[in-house]
Amino acid sequence: MGYGFANVLGNHKVPKHQNLKMNIFKKIVGGLIVLTWAIFWFHDNWQDMKNNMPYYKFAVKSSLDPLRAIHCVYDRGTRDYYWILKFCNDAISRKENIQLIIPKNPKERYEFLREKGRYYLYPRNYGNNEEMANFILVYGVKDFEIPKGYHKYVVFTHDKYLAIKTGAL
Repeated sequence: MGYGFANVLGNHKVPKHQNLKMNIFKKIVGGLIVLTWAIFWFHDNWQDMKNNMPYYKFAVKSSLDPLRAIHCVYDRGTRDYYWILKFCNDAISRKENIQLIIPKNPKERYEFLREKGRYYLYPRNYGNNEEMANFILVYGVKDFEIPKGYHKYVVFTHDKYLAIKTGAL
């Protein structure tokens, strides 16, 4: 038998009822910590849900297309963007590539539209978007000059149209 500190004190052991009290105390403290965290989490998310309640009501009642259309809109000026992408998706074969021509400024707005376009047109628009394709979707570029050998295929508005390479269809 060793002569450690516990042996000097007479091999003192904690009684079972004190050990049980300590376990109950730990569980109560742990439960209070989790309860406090849950209350703060619920409060923050409740505020968010209250602010977004019109969206949630719309989402429950809507089919997939209107929901995708909402997530493709950056601002009021791009409300037609999803429907144009949907048209391109439905009208053009998956084997064909589509080049997106979108304004460069303001960058954050049009980067959003470019990435949404790539997402919805995958695999038709994948890569550097600089190579000429059989189809060119022009969205919001007023002074875009259609390359030689292309013509307007579908015109949505004066600065939103789909151009096609002559002889591509």
